[in-house]
Amino acid sequence: MLTTAQNPDTSVNKNEIGTLLFGIRSNLGQFHPIQASFFNGIDYKRHFNKSAIRVGIDYRNRYRKEGAEFETTNNYKEMRIRTGFQKMFGNKIIKPYLATDIIFTKIISQSETYPGAWLNPYEKQYLRYWGVGLAPTFGLNFKLSNTLSLSIESNFEILGVNKQGTKTVNNKATEINSKEFVNRINPINIFSLNYKF
Repeated sequence: MLTTAQNPDTSVNKNEIGTLLFGIRSNLGQFHPIQASFFNGIDYKRHFNKSAIRVGIDYRNRYRKEGAEFETTNNYKEMRIRTGFQKMFGNKIIKPYLATDIIFTKIISQSETYPGAWLNPYEKQYLRYWGVGLAPTFGLNFKLSNTLSLSIESNFEILGVNKQGTKTVNNKATEINSKEFVNRINPINIFSLNYKF
């Protein structure tokens, strides 16, 4: 009698692509450091049983204008490229996971404050950040079907950044050029809808 050995992994969907639906993340160099964003990135994961290699890219562009006695405008743009490794636990519909990502980020931050009734000085700031760092991550995966799931995760980013730009107060400009370490907590780094194939 002849028998055929079956590979238990042949029927498993190992590839996963995710659309970022929503996030609440921290900014650098802003008066309002927390920002919500929608539909602003994609993720890809290659699964190996309960482990996965992951890569993703996201982009944010925020403009804000406010003020009564004086007027302030802020414009913040950030692009991140993320790559890392994750480990999932359990076999239930809701599965927790831990991950660590290497992050590459580029940020442009601009702000401008105009004098008002209290004769505040005119102030303008233009900053560019280039950064690289690590992001320990905790997440939950909610299985909707054999191919669809939702993921939500929070992370803590530790970044080494190169900051360059100018700060102008009453038409007197000061050059900014520094290297520093910064950290930020992203309460909802990613909330995504995922498809496995």
